[in-house]
Amino acid sequence: MDGAVIKAVLEGRRPPRPPSCSGTSLALDGLWSLIQNCWEEQPTMRPTASRIVERLIGPDIQAKKTESTIDWDEQFTSRFRRHFLGERPPSVSFGYRGG
Repeated sequence: MDGAVIKAVLEGRRPPRPPSCSGTSLALDGLWSLIQNCWEEQPTMRPTASRIVERLIGPDIQAKKTESTIDWDEQFTSRFRRHFLGERPPSVSFGYRGG
């Protein structure tokens, strides 16, 4: 499956808009447009992270910006991060010593 996806992307094909993201909602249209912009073949044509945030909270999509960390659980996020990144061995410095 991964090979088929890579081949399709290299051929310039992208997934169609899913039915759950269809309708007459301006927010859904704006979100789909943003997703397509992020899939631009030329990296310089893709929106920057700050531009993505601007569009998400802008008038078309109107995503709600939250800054509350009340629900943030550092232990959970550490376990989550380790799950995806794996345990890492201690780092070793290979500094050059002239002499």
